[in-house]
Amino acid sequence: MFADKKIIIISLILGLAAALCFYLYSGGYLTKKQKQINKAEVAQSQNIKCVVAAKDISSRTVLTKDMLTTIDIPANIIPAKTFTGTSAAEGKVTRDRIFKGQIIIEDNLKDGKDNSELAFKLPSGKRAITIGATVTSAVGNMLKPGDLVDLIVYLNSNVAGEDSSFTLLRKMLILATDTSLENNEQGNKTVEKMTGTVQSSHGYQSITIAATPDECVKINLAESIGTLKLVLHSPNYDTSDADKTTAEIVTIRDLEKIVGFKFKTNEKQSQQVAQQAASPAPAPAPAYQAQIVAQPAPAVQKPTNKQSPQTGNTFRTVYIMRGSKISEMNVAANDKSEVAMKRGE
Repeated sequence: MFADKKIIIISLILGLAAALCFYLYSGGYLTKKQKQINKAEVAQSQNIKCVVAAKDISSRTVLTKDMLTTIDIPANIIPAKTFTGTSAAEGKVTRDRIFKGQIIIEDNLKDGKDNSELAFKLPSGKRAITIGATVTSAVGNMLKPGDLVDLIVYLNSNVAGEDSSFTLLRKMLILATDTSLENNEQGNKTVEKMTGTVQSSHGYQSITIAATPDECVKINLAESIGTLKLVLHSPNYDTSDADKTTAEIVTIRDLEKIVGFKFKTNEKQSQQVAQQAASPAPAPAPAYQAQIVAQPAPAVQKPTNKQSPQTGNTFRTVYIMRGSKISEMNVAANDKSEVAMKRGE
C-alpha cells in the first residue's frame, strides 16, 4: 500500500512540474510575440523623411538641390527604393517627367555620369558637330571616343587661288565614332591567321567632336569648301602649343622651296595670276535704265461724206482701228443700220 502512495505522489510531482514548465514556456513566448507586435505597430506609426519634387521637373534634367525637398510619410506606405536625403538624388538625371510633390524613387533616375546619351557627355559650353570620316582622313579608322585631334584643312586652287593647307583647330575632343560613344577596346575584330595581326573588321563613316559655337561654324565652312583631315594627339601630349590660334598656312610654293623646282600646276597658276594682274580691269557694265518713250496714239479720222463717180450716190468712209492698225470702209450715207456700220469688221 505504501508503494501505491509513493507512485501517486511521484505522478503528482511530475504533473505539477510539467504544468509549471508549460506555463513558463507559453508565457515567455507570448510575451516575446507581443513585444514584436508592439514594436511593429510603433514602427508603422512612425514617419520617415522621403525625397519629393519641389517643382515640376522635365525629363532628361540633372537634379539640383533647389528641385528637391523632403516630407514625412508613414513608414507603412513608403514605396520601395525611395531616397531619404536630397544629397543621394542630386546630380542624377530624370528618365521621365516628374511632377511637383511626386515621391522620387531610384527607377525615376539614372546616373548623371552615364555616357549612354551624347548630350550628357558634352563638356560645358560645347556643342557636338559631326564630320565625315574615311580611312585616310581619320587615321586609318583607329580614332576612338576620348581622343584629341587637330583639324587640318586643304583648299584647292579654285577656292584659294593656289593649293594650300593649314591647321584650323587644335586639341579637339572626339565624342563618338558613328553612333558609338564608348571606347571599346575589344570592338569588332578579326584575327588574321597568317600574320597574327588584329585588324578592325568594321570602319566608320563619321566622327562627332566637341566644339564651341564659333568653332562649329568654322568646321562647317571648311568641310563645305575644302577637305578635312584629322591628326591624332598622344595621351602624353605637351600642352605648350594647345592655345596656338594662328593658322600655319602651307602652299605649293613652300614645297617648291624644299624640293628646289616648280610644280607644273603652280606654273599654270602663276601664269593665270600674272595675266589677271596685267590685264586692265574690265570697265563696269553700264547701269541699265529702263526708258519709256511715250508714243502718241494714232489719230482717229472722223468719217467723211463722198460721192461715187459711177452711181452718183453719196457714201461715207468709216475708219476702223484694231490695235495699232487702221482700216477704212465705205458705207452708204443713207444706210444708218447697225449692220451697215459693222460691215467689214
